[in-house]
Amino acid sequence: MFRNLYILGLVAAALHRRLWLPILSPDKGEKYEGELLPHDLLLEIFSYLPAKKILQLQLLSKSFRRLAADPRFRLLQSQRNLAASGVFIYDPFDGRLDLFLLNHAAGFPLPQFLVRFLQVVFNDALLIVSSRGLLFYRHRGGDNFLVVNPACNDVRMIPAPPEGCSDMPYKGLAVKFLDDDDHLKCKYQLVYLRTTNAWSSLYQLCLYDSAVGEWIVDDWQVDLGSPFLNLRNLVVFKGSVFVASNLSSRVAAIDTSTKLVDFLQVPDSVSQGDGLINMAVCDEASGERSWLCLVYYNNLSGKFTLWRWLKGSIWVKFSEVVVDGLRCGNEEDDFTLCDGGTMNGLLLFLNTNGNQAYRYSFNLQQFIKLETKTGIFCRRFLAYSNSLRPC
Repeated sequence: MFRNLYILGLVAAALHRRLWLPILSPDKGEKYEGELLPHDLLLEIFSYLPAKKILQLQLLSKSFRRLAADPRFRLLQSQRNLAASGVFIYDPFDGRLDLFLLNHAAGFPLPQFLVRFLQVVFNDALLIVSSRGLLFYRHRGGDNFLVVNPACNDVRMIPAPPEGCSDMPYKGLAVKFLDDDDHLKCKYQLVYLRTTNAWSSLYQLCLYDSAVGEWIVDDWQVDLGSPFLNLRNLVVFKGSVFVASNLSSRVAAIDTSTKLVDFLQVPDSVSQGDGLINMAVCDEASGERSWLCLVYYNNLSGKFTLWRWLKGSIWVKFSEVVVDGLRCGNEEDDFTLCDGGTMNGLLLFLNTNGNQAYRYSFNLQQFIKLETKTGIFCRRFLAYSNSLRPC
Protein backbone atom coordinates (compact mmCIF):
# COMPACT_ATOMS: atom_id res chain seq x y z
CA MET A 1 0.00 0.00 0.00
CA PHE A 2 2.79 2.46 0.92
CA ARG A 3 4.63 1.52 -2.28
CA ASN A 4 1.56 2.42 -4.33
CA LEU A 5 1.33 5.78 -2.57
CA TYR A 6 4.99 6.38 -3.35
CA ILE A 7 4.42 5.68 -7.03
CA LEU A 8 1.39 7.97 -7.11
CA GLY A 9 3.51 10.64 -5.47
CA LEU A 10 6.08 10.32 -8.24
CA VAL A 11 3.34 10.69 -10.83
CA ALA A 12 2.01 13.78 -9.07
CA ALA A 13 5.49 15.28 -8.95
CA ALA A 14 6.00 14.56 -12.64
CA LEU A 15 2.71 16.20 -13.53
CA HIS A 16 3.49 19.21 -11.38
CA ARG A 17 6.91 19.75 -12.99
CA ARG A 18 5.63 19.07 -16.55
CA LEU A 19 8.19 16.29 -16.93
CA TRP A 20 5.59 14.08 -18.56
CA LEU A 21 4.89 16.32 -21.55
CA PRO A 22 7.53 14.86 -23.92
CA ILE A 23 5.93 11.47 -23.40
CA LEU A 24 2.28 12.44 -23.80
CA SER A 25 2.60 15.09 -26.52
CA PRO A 26 1.93 14.33 -30.19
CA ASP A 27 5.02 13.75 -32.30
CA LYS A 28 5.33 17.22 -33.82
CA GLY A 29 8.85 17.97 -32.73
CA GLU A 30 7.84 20.28 -29.89
CA LYS A 31 10.37 20.73 -27.15
CA TYR A 32 9.45 21.22 -23.52
CA GLU A 33 11.49 22.51 -20.69
CA GLY A 34 12.29 20.08 -17.95
CA GLU A 35 14.09 16.81 -17.63
CA LEU A 36 12.56 13.60 -18.97
CA LEU A 37 11.97 10.91 -16.37
CA PRO A 38 14.23 7.85 -16.72
CA HIS A 39 12.80 5.04 -18.84
CA ASP A 40 12.85 2.55 -15.95
CA LEU A 41 10.87 4.97 -13.76
CA LEU A 42 8.32 5.55 -16.51
CA LEU A 43 8.03 1.80 -16.93
CA GLU A 44 7.42 1.45 -13.20
CA ILE A 45 4.83 4.24 -13.01
CA PHE A 46 2.69 3.42 -16.03
CA SER A 47 2.69 -0.33 -15.36
CA TYR A 48 -0.04 0.31 -12.77
CA LEU A 49 -2.44 1.45 -15.51
CA PRO A 50 -4.99 -1.02 -16.90
CA ALA A 51 -4.45 -2.31 -20.43
CA LYS A 52 -7.34 -0.26 -21.82
CA LYS A 53 -5.72 3.04 -20.78
CA ILE A 54 -2.32 2.03 -22.14
CA LEU A 55 -3.84 1.08 -25.50
CA GLN A 56 -5.46 4.50 -25.62
CA LEU A 57 -2.35 6.43 -24.54
CA GLN A 58 -0.09 4.73 -27.07
CA LEU A 59 -1.98 6.64 -29.78
CA LEU A 60 -0.54 9.90 -28.46
CA SER A 61 3.15 9.49 -29.28
CA LYS A 62 5.90 7.22 -30.55
CA SER A 63 7.40 7.25 -27.06
CA PHE A 64 4.28 5.70 -25.62
CA ARG A 65 4.11 3.16 -28.44
CA ARG A 66 7.67 2.12 -27.67
CA LEU A 67 6.84 1.83 -24.00
CA ALA A 68 3.74 -0.27 -24.69
CA ALA A 69 5.79 -2.57 -26.95
CA ASP A 70 8.57 -3.10 -24.38
CA PRO A 71 8.32 -6.77 -23.24
CA ARG A 72 9.51 -5.79 -19.74
CA PHE A 73 6.75 -3.20 -19.47
CA ARG A 74 4.07 -5.57 -20.75
CA LEU A 75 5.16 -8.26 -18.33
CA LEU A 76 5.26 -5.90 -15.35
CA GLN A 77 1.85 -4.45 -16.26
CA SER A 78 0.33 -7.93 -16.34
CA GLN A 79 1.73 -8.73 -12.90
CA ARG A 80 0.09 -5.62 -11.45
CA ASN A 81 -3.32 -6.19 -13.01
CA LEU A 82 -4.22 -9.69 -11.83
CA ALA A 83 -7.84 -9.12 -10.85
CA ALA A 84 -10.47 -10.33 -13.30
CA SER A 85 -11.63 -7.60 -15.67
CA GLY A 86 -14.33 -9.81 -17.14
CA VAL A 87 -15.73 -13.31 -17.33
CA PHE A 88 -16.52 -15.49 -20.32
CA ILE A 89 -19.67 -17.59 -20.20
CA TYR A 90 -19.56 -20.10 -23.01
CA ASP A 91 -20.98 -23.34 -24.33
CA PRO A 92 -18.14 -25.68 -25.38
CA PHE A 93 -20.45 -27.68 -27.64
CA ASP A 94 -22.10 -25.12 -29.91
CA GLY A 95 -19.48 -22.37 -29.48
CA ARG A 96 -21.77 -19.59 -28.21
CA LEU A 97 -19.90 -17.14 -26.03
CA ASP A 98 -20.64 -14.02 -23.96
CA LEU A 99 -18.27 -11.60 -22.27
CA PHE A 100 -19.32 -9.72 -19.12
CA LEU A 101 -17.07 -6.85 -18.08
CA LEU A 102 -16.44 -6.54 -14.35
CA ASN A 103 -14.13 -3.54 -14.53
CA HIS A 104 -14.90 -1.19 -17.42
CA ALA A 105 -11.69 0.75 -16.81
CA ALA A 106 -9.70 -2.43 -17.42
CA GLY A 107 -11.94 -3.75 -20.17
CA PHE A 108 -11.60 -3.33 -23.89
CA PRO A 109 -12.69 -0.11 -25.60
CA LEU A 110 -14.92 -2.20 -27.88
CA PRO A 111 -15.91 -5.43 -26.07
CA GLN A 112 -18.22 -6.42 -28.94
CA PHE A 113 -15.15 -6.50 -31.22
CA LEU A 114 -13.38 -8.76 -28.73
CA VAL A 115 -16.28 -11.21 -28.70
CA ARG A 116 -16.30 -11.36 -32.51
CA PHE A 117 -12.55 -11.91 -32.56
CA LEU A 118 -12.75 -14.70 -30.00
CA GLN A 119 -15.72 -16.26 -31.77
CA VAL A 120 -13.63 -16.72 -34.92
CA VAL A 121 -10.98 -18.52 -32.90
CA PHE A 122 -13.63 -20.48 -31.05
CA ASN A 123 -15.04 -21.91 -34.28
CA ASP A 124 -11.75 -23.73 -34.88
CA ALA A 125 -10.57 -24.43 -31.33
CA LEU A 126 -11.76 -25.20 -27.82
CA LEU A 127 -11.18 -22.60 -25.11
CA ILE A 128 -9.81 -24.57 -22.16
CA VAL A 129 -8.09 -22.19 -19.75
CA SER A 130 -7.60 -18.46 -19.14
CA SER A 131 -4.94 -16.85 -16.96
CA ARG A 132 -3.36 -13.37 -16.70
CA GLY A 133 -4.70 -12.20 -20.04
CA LEU A 134 -3.69 -15.33 -21.96
CA LEU A 135 -6.31 -17.62 -23.47
CA PHE A 136 -5.33 -21.21 -24.20
CA TYR A 137 -7.15 -23.10 -26.93
CA ARG A 138 -6.90 -26.58 -28.34
CA HIS A 139 -7.61 -27.14 -32.02
CA ARG A 140 -10.77 -29.10 -32.70
CA GLY A 141 -9.21 -31.12 -35.51
CA GLY A 142 -5.85 -31.84 -33.89
CA ASP A 143 -3.77 -31.84 -30.75
CA ASN A 144 -1.93 -28.53 -31.11
CA PHE A 145 -2.56 -25.65 -28.74
CA LEU A 146 -2.99 -21.97 -29.44
CA VAL A 147 -2.23 -19.25 -26.91
CA VAL A 148 -3.77 -15.83 -27.61
CA ASN A 149 -3.60 -12.39 -26.02
CA PRO A 150 -6.53 -10.60 -27.69
CA ALA A 151 -5.54 -7.22 -26.20
CA CYS A 152 -2.30 -7.22 -28.23
CA ASN A 153 -3.37 -9.53 -31.07
CA ASP A 154 -0.54 -11.84 -30.03
CA VAL A 155 -0.81 -15.48 -31.11
CA ARG A 156 1.55 -18.37 -30.47
CA MET A 157 1.38 -22.05 -31.37
CA ILE A 158 2.12 -24.72 -28.77
CA PRO A 159 3.03 -28.23 -29.93
CA ALA A 160 0.85 -31.22 -29.31
CA PRO A 161 1.31 -32.96 -25.97
CA PRO A 162 3.16 -36.29 -25.95
CA GLU A 163 1.49 -39.58 -26.70
CA GLY A 164 -0.64 -40.62 -23.77
CA CYS A 165 -1.72 -37.03 -23.05
CA SER A 166 -3.52 -36.56 -26.36
CA ASP A 167 -6.90 -37.30 -24.75
CA MET A 168 -6.69 -34.11 -22.68
CA PRO A 169 -10.27 -33.02 -21.90
CA TYR A 170 -11.57 -29.67 -20.67
CA LYS A 171 -10.28 -30.38 -17.19
CA GLY A 172 -6.99 -31.03 -15.45
CA LEU A 173 -5.15 -28.01 -16.87
CA ALA A 174 -3.66 -24.97 -15.09
CA VAL A 175 -1.01 -22.32 -15.78
CA LYS A 176 2.01 -21.76 -13.55
CA PHE A 177 3.86 -18.48 -14.16
CA LEU A 178 7.58 -18.41 -13.42
CA ASP A 179 8.29 -14.68 -13.65
CA ASP A 180 6.81 -13.31 -10.42
CA ASP A 181 10.22 -12.44 -8.99
CA ASP A 182 11.93 -11.34 -12.19
CA HIS A 183 10.37 -8.76 -14.49
CA LEU A 184 12.79 -9.66 -17.29
CA LYS A 185 11.50 -13.21 -17.62
CA CYS A 186 8.42 -14.25 -19.51
CA LYS A 187 7.95 -17.91 -18.78
CA TYR A 188 5.11 -20.16 -17.82
CA GLN A 189 4.27 -23.83 -17.59
CA LEU A 190 1.10 -25.55 -18.65
CA VAL A 191 0.40 -28.04 -15.88
CA TYR A 192 -1.72 -31.01 -16.89
CA LEU A 193 -2.81 -33.38 -14.13
CA ARG A 194 -3.68 -36.60 -15.93
CA THR A 195 -5.62 -39.55 -14.59
CA THR A 196 -3.95 -42.91 -15.08
CA ASN A 197 -7.16 -44.88 -14.67
CA ALA A 198 -10.80 -43.91 -14.19
CA TRP A 199 -10.91 -45.64 -10.79
CA SER A 200 -7.36 -45.02 -9.62
CA SER A 201 -6.05 -42.44 -7.13
CA LEU A 202 -2.74 -42.29 -9.08
CA TYR A 203 -2.12 -39.25 -11.28
CA GLN A 204 0.62 -38.12 -13.63
CA LEU A 205 1.99 -34.61 -14.24
CA CYS A 206 2.64 -33.36 -17.79
CA LEU A 207 4.36 -29.96 -18.03
CA TYR A 208 4.79 -27.67 -21.02
CA ASP A 209 7.69 -25.24 -20.57
CA SER A 210 7.30 -22.08 -22.67
CA ALA A 211 11.03 -21.28 -22.37
CA VAL A 212 12.09 -24.41 -24.26
CA GLY A 213 8.84 -25.05 -26.14
CA GLU A 214 8.56 -28.69 -25.09
CA TRP A 215 6.32 -30.95 -23.08
CA ILE A 216 7.88 -32.86 -20.19
CA VAL A 217 6.12 -35.99 -18.99
CA ASP A 218 7.15 -37.30 -15.59
CA ASP A 219 6.87 -41.08 -15.33
CA TRP A 220 6.49 -40.68 -11.58
CA GLN A 221 2.89 -41.14 -10.48
CA VAL A 222 1.51 -39.32 -7.44
CA ASP A 223 -1.12 -40.79 -5.15
CA LEU A 224 -3.72 -38.12 -4.39
CA GLY A 225 -5.92 -40.35 -2.29
CA SER A 226 -9.05 -40.27 -4.44
CA PRO A 227 -10.10 -40.95 -8.05
CA PHE A 228 -12.83 -38.29 -7.72
CA LEU A 229 -10.94 -34.99 -7.77
CA ASN A 230 -12.37 -31.71 -9.03
CA LEU A 231 -10.01 -31.49 -12.01
CA ARG A 232 -11.96 -28.63 -13.58
CA ASN A 233 -10.73 -26.40 -10.78
CA LEU A 234 -6.95 -26.69 -10.47
CA VAL A 235 -5.37 -23.73 -8.64
CA VAL A 236 -1.68 -22.76 -8.75
CA PHE A 237 -0.41 -21.00 -5.63
CA LYS A 238 3.22 -20.43 -4.63
CA GLY A 239 4.65 -23.17 -6.83
CA SER A 240 2.12 -25.87 -6.00
CA VAL A 241 -1.01 -27.13 -7.72
CA PHE A 242 -4.03 -27.51 -5.44
CA VAL A 243 -6.96 -29.77 -6.21
CA ALA A 244 -9.92 -30.69 -3.99
CA SER A 245 -12.21 -33.69 -3.83
CA ASN A 246 -15.95 -33.44 -3.30
CA LEU A 247 -15.98 -36.92 -1.76
CA SER A 248 -13.04 -36.73 0.64
CA SER A 249 -12.23 -34.31 3.42
CA ARG A 250 -8.94 -32.95 2.13
CA VAL A 251 -7.19 -30.86 -0.49
CA ALA A 252 -4.11 -32.19 -2.29
CA ALA A 253 -1.14 -29.89 -2.91
CA ILE A 254 1.48 -31.01 -5.47
CA ASP A 255 4.83 -29.24 -5.67
CA THR A 256 5.47 -29.05 -9.43
CA SER A 257 9.26 -29.01 -8.90
CA THR A 258 9.75 -31.81 -6.37
CA LYS A 259 6.50 -33.75 -7.08
CA LEU A 260 5.98 -34.02 -3.32
CA VAL A 261 2.36 -34.19 -2.19
CA ASP A 262 0.88 -32.61 0.91
CA PHE A 263 -2.70 -32.82 2.12
CA LEU A 264 -4.74 -30.04 3.72
CA GLN A 265 -7.68 -31.18 5.79
CA VAL A 266 -10.84 -29.30 4.90
CA PRO A 267 -12.85 -27.65 7.73
CA ASP A 268 -14.78 -29.98 10.00
CA SER A 269 -18.09 -28.47 8.93
CA VAL A 270 -17.49 -29.58 5.33
CA SER A 271 -19.24 -32.94 5.53
CA GLN A 272 -18.63 -35.67 3.00
CA GLY A 273 -20.83 -36.33 0.01
CA ASP A 274 -23.40 -33.52 0.33
CA GLY A 275 -21.71 -30.55 -1.34
CA LEU A 276 -19.29 -29.10 -3.88
CA ILE A 277 -15.81 -27.66 -3.29
CA ASN A 278 -13.96 -25.13 -5.43
CA MET A 279 -10.75 -23.20 -4.82
CA ALA A 280 -9.25 -19.86 -5.85
CA VAL A 281 -6.49 -17.36 -5.08
CA CYS A 282 -7.54 -13.88 -3.98
CA ASP A 283 -5.54 -10.76 -3.08
CA GLU A 284 -6.13 -8.53 -0.10
CA ALA A 285 -7.43 -5.03 -0.75
CA SER A 286 -3.92 -3.63 -0.22
CA GLY A 287 -2.48 -6.03 -2.81
CA GLU A 288 0.33 -6.96 -0.45
CA ARG A 289 -0.80 -10.52 0.23
CA SER A 290 -2.56 -13.35 -1.58
CA TRP A 291 -4.76 -15.99 0.00
CA LEU A 292 -5.56 -19.56 -0.91
CA CYS A 293 -9.35 -19.75 -0.63
CA LEU A 294 -11.83 -22.58 -0.48
CA VAL A 295 -15.56 -22.22 -1.08
CA TYR A 296 -17.90 -25.00 -0.05
CA TYR A 297 -21.47 -25.28 -1.32
CA ASN A 298 -23.87 -27.34 0.81
CA ASN A 299 -26.57 -28.94 -1.33
CA LEU A 300 -28.95 -29.33 1.60
CA SER A 301 -28.87 -25.79 3.00
CA GLY A 302 -27.99 -23.88 -0.19
CA LYS A 303 -25.17 -22.16 1.70
CA PHE A 304 -21.82 -21.02 0.30
CA THR A 305 -19.00 -20.72 2.85
CA LEU A 306 -15.67 -19.01 2.12
CA TRP A 307 -12.51 -20.12 3.96
CA ARG A 308 -8.92 -18.87 3.88
CA TRP A 309 -5.92 -21.08 4.51
CA LEU A 310 -3.33 -19.95 7.02
CA LYS A 311 -0.11 -21.80 6.22
CA GLY A 312 0.88 -24.25 8.93
CA SER A 313 -2.40 -23.59 10.67
CA ILE A 314 -6.04 -24.12 9.75
CA TRP A 315 -8.82 -22.94 7.48
CA VAL A 316 -10.37 -19.75 8.84
CA LYS A 317 -13.98 -18.92 7.95
CA PHE A 318 -14.19 -15.57 6.19
CA SER A 319 -17.76 -15.29 4.90
CA GLU A 320 -20.91 -17.25 4.14
CA VAL A 321 -24.17 -16.71 2.28
CA VAL A 322 -27.38 -18.68 1.84
CA VAL A 323 -28.65 -18.68 -1.73
CA ASP A 324 -32.36 -18.10 -1.14
CA GLY A 325 -34.44 -19.55 -3.94
CA LEU A 326 -31.35 -20.43 -6.03
CA ARG A 327 -29.88 -23.90 -6.14
CA CYS A 328 -26.77 -25.21 -7.85
CA GLY A 329 -26.81 -28.53 -9.62
CA ASN A 330 -24.46 -31.36 -8.79
CA GLU A 331 -21.74 -30.77 -11.39
CA GLU A 332 -18.21 -29.63 -10.55
CA ASP A 333 -18.40 -26.63 -12.88
CA ASP A 334 -21.75 -25.34 -11.60
CA PHE A 335 -19.84 -22.56 -9.85
CA THR A 336 -16.49 -20.86 -10.47
CA LEU A 337 -14.37 -18.47 -8.40
CA CYS A 338 -12.11 -15.57 -9.37
CA ASP A 339 -10.42 -12.51 -7.89
CA GLY A 340 -12.68 -9.54 -8.64
CA GLY A 341 -10.33 -6.83 -7.39
CA THR A 342 -10.37 -4.46 -4.43
CA MET A 343 -14.04 -3.52 -4.58
CA ASN A 344 -15.60 -6.89 -5.42
CA GLY A 345 -13.19 -9.18 -3.57
CA LEU A 346 -13.66 -12.86 -4.37
CA LEU A 347 -16.36 -13.38 -7.00
CA LEU A 348 -18.52 -16.45 -7.40
CA PHE A 349 -20.25 -17.33 -10.69
CA LEU A 350 -22.90 -20.01 -10.58
CA ASN A 351 -25.42 -21.91 -12.66
CA THR A 352 -28.70 -22.75 -10.99
CA ASN A 353 -31.30 -25.44 -11.41
CA GLY A 354 -33.49 -22.69 -12.83
CA ASN A 355 -31.07 -22.50 -15.79
CA GLN A 356 -29.87 -19.00 -14.89
CA ALA A 357 -26.40 -17.56 -14.41
CA TYR A 358 -25.51 -15.30 -11.46
CA ARG A 359 -22.49 -13.61 -9.95
CA TYR A 360 -21.98 -12.96 -6.25
CA SER A 361 -19.45 -10.66 -4.55
CA PHE A 362 -18.33 -11.75 -1.10
CA ASN A 363 -17.27 -8.16 -0.37
CA LEU A 364 -20.48 -6.47 -1.52
CA GLN A 365 -22.69 -9.43 -0.52
CA GLN A 366 -24.75 -8.96 -3.66
CA PHE A 367 -26.17 -11.27 -6.34
CA ILE A 368 -26.44 -10.06 -9.95
CA LYS A 369 -28.28 -12.00 -12.63
CA LEU A 370 -26.38 -12.37 -15.92
CA GLU A 371 -28.31 -12.33 -19.17
CA THR A 372 -26.56 -14.75 -21.51
CA LYS A 373 -27.10 -16.22 -24.97
CA THR A 374 -25.15 -19.40 -24.21
CA GLY A 375 -26.61 -22.87 -23.94
CA ILE A 376 -28.96 -23.69 -21.08
CA PHE A 377 -27.27 -26.76 -19.65
CA CYS A 378 -23.67 -26.45 -20.79
CA ARG A 379 -22.47 -23.10 -19.50
CA ARG A 380 -18.91 -22.81 -18.30
CA PHE A 381 -17.23 -19.80 -16.74
CA LEU A 382 -13.71 -18.52 -17.35
CA ALA A 383 -12.37 -15.41 -15.65
CA TYR A 384 -10.36 -13.06 -17.86
CA SER A 385 -7.77 -10.46 -16.81
CA ASN A 386 -7.16 -7.92 -19.57
CA SER A 387 -3.40 -7.37 -19.68
CA LEU A 388 -0.53 -6.76 -22.09
CA ARG A 389 1.30 -9.94 -21.19
CA PRO A 390 3.37 -11.43 -24.05
CA CYS A 391 2.47 -14.91 -25.22
